Amino acid sequence: MSAEAFAATKTDLQKVSQSLASFLIKLDQQETETMYRMSDADKTFVRNCLTEMNSAGDILPAYVKPDDIQQDLLCGDQLLELENALAELLTNIRRNRMLANHEAYQGASVFYRLVSAAARSGSAPAKAMYNRLQKYHLNRKKGGRTVVQSTQNNNDTPVV
Repeated sequence: MSAEAFAATKTDLQKVSQSLASFLIKLDQQETETMYRMSDADKTFVRNCLTEMNSAGDILPAYVKPDDIQQDLLCGDQLLELENALAELLTNIRRNRMLANHEAYQGASVFYRLVSAAARSGSAPAKAMYNRLQKYHLNRKKGGRTVVQSTQNNNDTPVV
């Protein structure tokens, strides 16, 4: 992604965030833990209650407003649609970030192996580079096992 495309994407995300800012309420973890988690069956119950409220005018207190309940239900459905779209986007972003990092590491590993080969062939600059780079690899877990680099004749030349 070019720097311009990245900046434009960040700007677009900020616009989305700003358009929702006046609508969304910031809730902390404690507040959300006490809330009821609505299932699809619960939504059906709410819809059925809304239908019944239309014919229960004589017993419906003034503080129970069917329009408010309907708006809340619609809001929940709209937010679920946004959540699903964003979750899919976030999953794709995470996977592509992982791929980009994987490819960057693979490229660096190729260079590291080239430096190692050059160091074994006697190149002094390559040996210095190898010594700086190998510190990362010492005792590093790779594929669930510990990788330990050894040296040949104590001259800091790598052994393959």
